[in-house]
Amino acid sequence: MDSDKERERLRALYGGMEDGELNKIASDLHTLTDVARETLRAEISRRGLELPPQLAALALRAKEQSELPEPELLRRYRDLPQAMIARSILDSAGIECLLAVGPHRLVLFKPCRGHQAACSP
Repeated sequence: MDSDKERERLRALYGGMEDGELNKIASDLHTLTDVARETLRAEISRRGLELPPQLAALALRAKEQSELPEPELLRRYRDLPQAMIARSILDSAGIECLLAVGPHRLVLFKPCRGHQAACSP
C-alpha cells in the first residue's frame, strides 16, 4: 500500500478513537510500522495529550533529523578519474567529503554533522 494512502487511512482511524484507545496502541509500539508510529504520535500531539516516553523519543529523533542541514555540493564531475583525484586531494588536506555516484553524474559532497549524501538521477 502507498505510504500516503496508509497515512490517510491511519489518520482517519486514530482520529475516531478515544484517548484511552490511543494510549493502549502506544503501549505496544513495537508492533506498529514507522508510518503508523508517526501518525499515532501526530494524533496524540494534536489532541494535546502527553506523549508516552517511546513516542516522545521518536518525536525528538524526527525533529533532530529534520533540522540537519543538507550536504554542501562541492562540484559535479563527468568522469570518475577526475572525481577520484579531487576527492583524494580533499582527503589529504583533511577535508571530509563524500563521492556520490549516480546515473550520468558524479557529485562530490561535504557532509554536515554526519548527514548522508545522496545523488538523485
